[in-house]
Amino acid sequence: MFTWGTDQQLAAFDSLKTHLKSTPILAYPLPKQIFILNTNASNTSIGPVLSQIQEGVEKVTSFTCRRLGLAQEKYCVAHKELLVVVSFTEKFKHYLLGQRFLLRIDHSSLTRIGKDHSKASAANTAANCTLNGKNLKQTVRVPRAPLISIPPIDEPFQRIALDLIGPLPMTDSKNRYALVCVDYATKYREAIPLKDHEARTVANALISLFFRVGISKELLTDQGSNFMSKLMVGVCRLHSYFSTSNRDVQF
Repeated sequence: MFTWGTDQQLAAFDSLKTHLKSTPILAYPLPKQIFILNTNASNTSIGPVLSQIQEGVEKVTSFTCRRLGLAQEKYCVAHKELLVVVSFTEKFKHYLLGQRFLLRIDHSSLTRIGKDHSKASAANTAANCTLNGKNLKQTVRVPRAPLISIPPIDEPFQRIALDLIGPLPMTDSKNRYALVCVDYATKYREAIPLKDHEARTVANALISLFFRVGISKELLTDQGSNFMSKLMVGVCRLHSYFSTSNRDVQF
């Protein structure tokens, strides 16, 4: 348990107040002197101290801090320390950009690259590395089929695009998926609720759509397994379909 009130603590507190009230608190920055950016990060905030060596003494020229966002609080320590460097190099860019400056950081993993740690320096290792087939990974590029344009269609429900979405929050009717249908001619959209995304369920929903709007000449899908089963192939034999593009219904 921390106890406040000892003579040593009171003396340190009074000394701190005296130094904070002393003038000048901040030194005037000298453009021709090298700046030192001291960075630090905590669990909830980050902050730097910008200083210079003036007349043989390191003097503070500026300091600031800011609170981390909820997502940034989840960063690991190394990422928080890097965030300080990036954020406040930008903030102090009128002092730092375009000239050399000293970055002082206490996180060990970020200090390994540089002259002080030449044996572990990634830059030094890369400069002396001989590239050959053993340390190069070959990238295999799979050729893609060229995009084709789909001719316009004027007759309603003769070209229908289909796609499945889900799982969604379960409804009172125990439905968790939906078959989204888009008519290319009228841009009419309909989402048919489904209990699952099995091929038989999708086929029954498609047949119910055909009973209402008629059998389409073209049916466009993304060639998912739900649409490429033997059952769906049998349903699709009732009409022609082209599945090279499905831009009007994809999410």
